[in-house]
Amino acid sequence: MEQGDYPETFYRVSIKARVTDDQGRILVVRENENYFELPGGGMDHGETVHSCLKREMNEELAYVGEFTEKFKEIITFYLPERNAWKMNVIYDVKLGDDADPTAGRDARNVTWATEYELEKMRADNGIVVFQD
Repeated sequence: MEQGDYPETFYRVSIKARVTDDQGRILVVRENENYFELPGGGMDHGETVHSCLKREMNEELAYVGEFTEKFKEIITFYLPERNAWKMNVIYDVKLGDDADPTAGRDARNVTWATEYELEKMRADNGIVVFQD
């Protein structure tokens, strides 16, 4: 199969964690881009959702504790700068009670955003990001 065959059906699958605090704010991270997004990243072959989230939360949030996840939604979008489609599979994630996420080795910084801020960015950009 050539690179151009069926390009609209192939996605880079990214598993994302929607972590909320007691105030209902959502944890977002900034890696190397100019926007914030939900923590998470590409799912490797053979990985489970849980193992992918565990690896990504360690890399981006320096978090190594226990957590649970529950499927929330799927968002797909096109990245023209990469000529590729991306699929974010989002899970509601509950961290341990003593969790204090900070920027891990793959994140420049971590912050909390309101649902309104994330929904506005989704409406404006078609993806879950938070521009600064």
